[in-house]
Amino acid sequence: MSKILIIDDDKAFCTTVSVMLQKMGHEVVVLNTLKDISKKTEQINPNLILLDIEFPDADGIRRLPDIKMSAPDTPIVLVTSHGEDAFVSRAIKSHGDFILQKPIGFATLREIVRRFETKHTPALTILSFGDYVLDVKAHELKKGSQVIGNLTPQETRFLAYIASHPNQVITFDEINLHVWGDEVGNQHGLYNLKAKINKLLKDDKNIEIITLNRVGFKLSIL
Repeated sequence: MSKILIIDDDKAFCTTVSVMLQKMGHEVVVLNTLKDISKKTEQINPNLILLDIEFPDADGIRRLPDIKMSAPDTPIVLVTSHGEDAFVSRAIKSHGDFILQKPIGFATLREIVRRFETKHTPALTILSFGDYVLDVKAHELKKGSQVIGNLTPQETRFLAYIASHPNQVITFDEINLHVWGDEVGNQHGLYNLKAKINKLLKDDKNIEIITLNRVGFKLSIL
């Protein structure tokens, strides 16, 4: 059983999601405001946080660093009722661990909770490919002993999965599922992640993430 904190001003949404989580056997705590959020988060000490992006008088993304400082090891799932690219892009750049769009179905919620119950301790924390080392826990990409890039959680998951399958084709559906979940993945976001990683690898002519049109990506290592 996990303790899950919902931070959302939509009381109807909180009630619905709370019931679903309780049916799964989890303990649920609900906050409808971001007031004193750092102190409250530290006191609650949750295993997972569902954080709404927009509040009437506040911004969930702007308060995300404060929440992370209070619960540095707790995954944070950003929740939004907006499907526009601008909102999704802003959420991706915010260093949240996951993005969900309302409404949230029972099966999707159960899968998200299951994923994060196993994501606290990744199977691989250090991953090597070519001349590079990816520190999954620290979200750092190194070449030799030099850190060449500090990655977001999404960038880390993207690179870790592709680098675990060098010279193999990874479909868009497969990488979407691994990075965000099949309900919230978007191809534009994947291209942004690919571009960021390739920029870090641009001086190496022997390694590159390539796109296979309408199929997916491949980490090409010569």
